Parts: sequence; C-alpha cells; structure tokens
Amino acid sequence: MKSDLFFYPVKNTVTQKCFYGFTLVELLVVIAIIGVLIALLLPAVQAAREAARRMECTNKIKQMALAAHNLHDKINRFPCQRYDPQWRSFKWNDSGTMKDLNNSQQNFSFRCMLLPYLEQEAVYQVFLSGIEKTAQTTADGNAVTGTIRVDDDSNTVFLTKMPPFLCPSERNQNILNDNPLGLVNYFGNRGDAWVYDDWRLTRGMFSSGQYCTIGIESVTDGTSNTVLLSEGTIGLNGGSKVLSGIAEPTWTASDSPQHAPSECYAFRGANGELSATNIRTNQYQRGRRWAHHGNQYSMFFTIMPPNSPSCGNENGGLFSAASYHPGGVNVALCDASCRFISETISCGDLSVKHNIEITSGVNEGQVSGASPYGIWGAMGTRAGGDSTGF
Repeated sequence: MKSDLFFYPVKNTVTQKCFYGFTLVELLVVIAIIGVLIALLLPAVQAAREAARRMECTNKIKQMALAAHNLHDKINRFPCQRYDPQWRSFKWNDSGTMKDLNNSQQNFSFRCMLLPYLEQEAVYQVFLSGIEKTAQTTADGNAVTGTIRVDDDSNTVFLTKMPPFLCPSERNQNILNDNPLGLVNYFGNRGDAWVYDDWRLTRGMFSSGQYCTIGIESVTDGTSNTVLLSEGTIGLNGGSKVLSGIAEPTWTASDSPQHAPSECYAFRGANGELSATNIRTNQYQRGRRWAHHGNQYSMFFTIMPPNSPSCGNENGGLFSAASYHPGGVNVALCDASCRFISETISCGDLSVKHNIEITSGVNEGQVSGASPYGIWGAMGTRAGGDSTGF
C-alpha cells in the first residue's frame, strides 16, 4: 500500500504531471524563484565581503598611523619623506664629511622607519645591516659598495612583500612581472601644493629631511582635522584605467606644477578609463616600491578628489589618493583616527594653481593661508589656518 506522503506521476491529457506531482510550469516557477533569490543574495554577499575587506584595510592604515606615533614618541617627530636625519649617522667618513651611500640614503621612504613598529623587525635589521655595509669607509675615504639601493631589483629586502602595506581590496597586489619591487597601498600626505619630491615646500605631513622635520606641535590646524596617510592603488605598465595608470601629458619636467589641477582631472574618462593620449608604459608606476621616497611611490596630494587621475613625470607628477573600495578611500588622521573620504568631497576650484616660483629646483617660493581646494585641500594642510568642519 502506497503512502499518501509521497507524490507519484499521474497522467493527464491536459497537463503532463512529472517529478512526483509537479507540473513543468510549476518547476520553472520554482527555478525562477531560486534564480531571483540567488541574484538578490550574491550582491549582499559581495557587499559583506567588501565591508570586511574595508574594515581590515582601516585597521592596517590605523596601525601605520599608530606606528608613526610610536616613532614620534621616540624621536619627537614624524618620519620624513626622504633624507631622514636618522640615516645620517651612517654617512660620516674619516674626514668628517658626508658620504653619498650610493645616493641611497636620500631615497629611503618613511615606511622604512616604521618597520620595527609594524612587527617587521627582521626586515628592518636586514635593512640596517645593508646600510652599515654601505657606510663603511675605504682607505681612500669612499663608501664601500653596498646592497641597499631602493631601485635595485636584485635587492631582496625591498622586494619583500609586506602584508602591513597592502589593502585586501587591491586588485593588482599579486602581479609578479614588470619589476614590482615591493608593492604598497598606503601613502603619506604631501599637502595641497603640487611640488616635486625633492622640494623643500610641504603643506602636508611629510617633508625632505634635509630642509625640515615635522612634529605633532606643527599641526596647528588640529590633529583630528589633518590627514596623515591615505590609500593609493598599484599601477600597471600601460594601465589605461584611472586607478591603474598614469597619464603623461606633453608637459616638460620643469613646468608640471605650473599647470592647474583641472588639466589633470580632465583625463578622467568614461567607465573609469584614462582619456589621455599618452599613458606611462614603464615600471615606474604608483605603489611599486614601498621603500622608495618618490612622490609616485610614497606620497599623494589633497588636491583632486579621491579616485581621480594621476598625471605627470616620475618626480613632478600630481598623484591622487585612490582605492578599490566603492566610492572613496580610507584615511588616517594625525590623531591616528580613521575616516572614509568620499570621492565626492568638496575640492574647491581645481582651475586654481598655487603660485610656486621655480628657481633652482629646490628653492621654490612659499605658499601660505587657506587651501583653495575645498575641504579636501584643507584636510591636507597642517598649518593653513583652515578648518574642515569635522
């Protein structure tokens, strides 16, 4: 005797019963409902995963900010973008003059000094041992050839993949070709004045140590109003996207900062593409050398909004904060708190350019007063006398 709890096929001249009593129409309806549920569920799952990645990213940039504060507690200042005084003790030769260290000392980024405070002591010690070797003096007073060069693709310490420096949402963090030289997603605030990496002027939090150092006392705009660090994306050779490429306009190397930011912003094309005719095709891309001080490797400007194009040559480019988080970037402020900055943040008038007089390349004119670049520009100045309203 068959149980009533089970369906069984029943023939019908109008509709053929199948699959234990379900009609074909009913089965299709069930499949359609399941498809709709999956279509609704997948975006929710993806959003949840991105929320988790963004939270992890926030934690990483906060840890970097706390590392900078721990270093500040020890040396009474933040690290410099380049030429940090910490490395000068390795440069004296027997005659008491400064040695070049193969031009490396000037190139070490601020991240090198943060390694011990990010649980990277082993990497830091390898780095120091290389400096000590390079700083040895030969009989003729010249430096012994060392291994510490931040632009040397055979230097394993700077090729090391550093998890504290990588955002989990970064799409290009696993590239293995094109001399990636240690990838990185977290950059220092150079301010709202478009300058070369070797210029003395800085309105932000990182400077060339041969001219000045920056401590917490100089942040007169308020530590909770001033950006210390932000995200940046990793560039690809010939990358045609705003987030993975650099536009190279027909500007000469000596006049890039004399152009208005709006000229760079105009290269933001449709669907995230760069509309520039010339796009950088070599390995000198954003986020490709965590140990190098250069603007394109270590700095960003609070001029154009997050996720804007980056433009110009290697040293004189205008580089923007960017990320693959939808709608903006994570930043760490000078009090080590973190915020998410929308790509629609007010940036004032991008047709305005700072009146920076270029003379010898380092003795450029000064810029003072409030930023012309809205809230984002104000967040980039440590002593502009402007308030962000946060």
